[in-house]
Amino acid sequence: MVVRKLVCGGSWAALVLAAASCGSVDGGTGADADLDGAPVIDADPNAPDADPNAPDADPNAPDAAPPGPECGGPTGALCSTGAYCDWTPDSCGLSGETGTCATRPTGPCPELYYPVCGCDHVTYGNICEANVAGQDVLYYGECATSQCGGFAGLVCDPGTFCDWTPNSCGAADQLGDCRLMPMGCPDIYDPVCGCDNMTYPNECDANAFGHDIIHTGVCM
Repeated sequence: MVVRKLVCGGSWAALVLAAASCGSVDGGTGADADLDGAPVIDADPNAPDADPNAPDADPNAPDAAPPGPECGGPTGALCSTGAYCDWTPDSCGLSGETGTCATRPTGPCPELYYPVCGCDHVTYGNICEANVAGQDVLYYGECATSQCGGFAGLVCDPGTFCDWTPNSCGAADQLGDCRLMPMGCPDIYDPVCGCDNMTYPNECDANAFGHDIIHTGVCM
């Protein structure tokens, strides 16, 4: 409530503004003053009242999660198990961009078909399904199918390699599918023999060098 300093019958009295009926001590100007004579600014009568039902801030609410470690980039840094590399905007690090490790969702994902093409060049039903599989999104919509090998010896675009299923390296003019080369591989030794008859530490490394594998184990 706003209080005016008023003179009534020769004595000072603090009266509620709504009940004030005596002359103010400001010399007739009508200005409000507190009990020490300082001006008082009335509250805006049109200001909305505070919502008495508004919840108080939760003192136990967790702070926003800090960003995860970096991934991809020039070094091809990998995320830990249970995380995937998230690039903004969606680029899959094809030009050496650095991403951020994000927690891999565990599902279940919504049952809707809104296809996206993952960084592994596999089509997923929606973004959640791609993230559950540990993949960020390269673009929206189904992955474009590009074939390679075959009788015509079709070649994949730069940054992709020819993937044959089963691993045949195109024997008997078999057609394969072009897939993106991995940007980084785990540091494990599980040797495979590439289609170039070179031994690689693991299948991911072979794919990163642009080759599918002909068999597991070292080349003979």
